[in-house]
Amino acid sequence: MTRLMMNYEIASIVERLDFIRRGKELNAISLFKTGDRVAYNHYGERKIGKILRLNQRSITVKFKDDTEWLISPRTLTKI
Repeated sequence: MTRLMMNYEIASIVERLDFIRRGKELNAISLFKTGDRVAYNHYGERKIGKILRLNQRSITVKFKDDTEWLISPRTLTKI
């Protein structure tokens, strides 16, 4: 097997894994909608906020202390 072929196969595998990851992210985002109240565990501290925006890969959440964070949908829990 040549080095070029190995690089091509590795690139194909990485591309497929990215495709699968994007699908999982879209599926996770589809569970939420703007205005939902959500909880997020930040280093053991439970933070509660409201969804402002659904982005392509993350969700923008505004917390009670008026901070806005971009968070992976897989780490959020609906309240």
